[in-house]
Amino acid sequence: MTHASSQTAQEYSALDRTRIDQYRKLRPGFLERLLSAYLSESAGYMAKLRAGASGSDLDATRMTAHALKSASINLGALRLGEVCQSIEAAAQQQNVTALGQLVRQLGVEYFEAEQALRGVLHEVRAAPAA
Repeated sequence: MTHASSQTAQEYSALDRTRIDQYRKLRPGFLERLLSAYLSESAGYMAKLRAGASGSDLDATRMTAHALKSASINLGALRLGEVCQSIEAAAQQQNVTALGQLVRQLGVEYFEAEQALRGVLHEVRAAPAA
């Protein structure tokens, strides 16, 4: 296995490729628009969750985690979605200690998922039109 293919396999481990493949089969351009929207909006969600880790607005943190969870799972970033679900639960339970730890973990999962999704977006844009 070459370094490039090894790197690609590592990037996609953050994703359930079956989700991506399902979207790939839909109308032309749909997956590209979906990925672009996710990548632009998810950065804002991450900023809100980092700010909410202090417990200053647990309801907003819970809602933001829920939104990022749903969007991430829909694109196959299941591990990221699981961490968001845990953040949602910690905010609901007003567990600020767990919330801080989970938001730190979220940063790692988000980075991996974001890199993998950017890789898919690059593939989609480089593929010849059908």
